[in-house]
Amino acid sequence: MKKILAIVALLSVLTVKGQQSYFDGKSLVCGSNNETALERMTFGLVLLRNNYDNSNDTYRKSTRLFIDAIEKDTLCCDAYFLAGYSLRLQNQWKEALTFYYVADSLSGNQSSLFKLNMAVAAMNVGLTDLARKKYNEMVRFFPKDPEGFYGVALTSLFIKDFDNGLLAIERAIQNYKIARKPVNDDANFLKAMLLSHAGKYELAKEYFEQIKDTFKDRDQYNAYYSYTLVKLSEQQNDEKLLKKAMKIYNKINNKDEIPDDIADAFNFSALKD
Repeated sequence: MKKILAIVALLSVLTVKGQQSYFDGKSLVCGSNNETALERMTFGLVLLRNNYDNSNDTYRKSTRLFIDAIEKDTLCCDAYFLAGYSLRLQNQWKEALTFYYVADSLSGNQSSLFKLNMAVAAMNVGLTDLARKKYNEMVRFFPKDPEGFYGVALTSLFIKDFDNGLLAIERAIQNYKIARKPVNDDANFLKAMLLSHAGKYELAKEYFEQIKDTFKDRDQYNAYYSYTLVKLSEQQNDEKLLKKAMKIYNKINNKDEIPDDIADAFNFSALKD
């Protein structure tokens, strides 16, 4: 769980983007022939859109409306998804995951948005295998969507199929470019970590240095960057690299949260004064 908490920041890439029409109620996946159910969803969406102060009371009202819609039409995948989404906004990840699961099951693999939100929720409660399953489904059913490949790459840090993760992050970056979406530093950070885990330390170092201005104050960045320099110094028998690694290591505030699979590498006792 420690490593999951350390990497959860990378989920910032996997947010709802380009789905405004869905949250305007204009492109529902299943829809409903029940007018009352549609009315409840419409009111709930209005509350979500107008909740500028992120009031939990408003989110709870929205959730109640979406659950009312479910009671009126138990096969409406959108009502389940929106109930899950409103619960997620209240940080009720486990409850959200339950509703997302039903929404995805009812949708017949018609929505990448459903699968993405379910995968992110699964990651947040520590169900990495379930998250990987949903990301793989995104890759299968929505191969032009970069987020599915990004998710495969992210979960590879836990599943430890790093070469597969590198292939996935490359495909994600390619798809971002094809879709004319910016390739942000989160994607390059993930690629740097995967390169390091795959033993490609010199190339990993280049990527860590490219994103330094964005992440230099974050413990996770400094831990992985220092780890990469330690391993590279071992390969090249370079004490200067090891000293630089120690300098970066000393910037880490919460050393207890360094992921276990890299923590053992930090041994600077051999350094000369």
